[in-house]
Amino acid sequence: MTKTHPLDPIFFPRGVAVVGASRGNAGNRGPGGWLQSLKDAGQPNIYPVNPRADEIEDLPAYARLTAIPGPVAHVISAIPAAYVLDMLDDASAK
Repeated sequence: MTKTHPLDPIFFPRGVAVVGASRGNAGNRGPGGWLQSLKDAGQPNIYPVNPRADEIEDLPAYARLTAIPGPVAHVISAIPAAYVLDMLDDASAK
């Protein structure tokens, strides 16, 4: 039997979406840096979200949060303010 801690869902999320991820920005302090940090930490379920990409950093990319097939516990947003309300609507629907 595995004992879990009440904070496990925060520190070990079932899925993390990075909204605004794009190709060619790995290693910077923006969304590419988040993707690389999550990969380096061994996060198994990372979902880049960008409507103009099919793949980012060797991960399948999704056009919007609602297109992600698995559960998403955390959303990292790196998008312009004009798109945030739509992203929040998608997050609440997910």
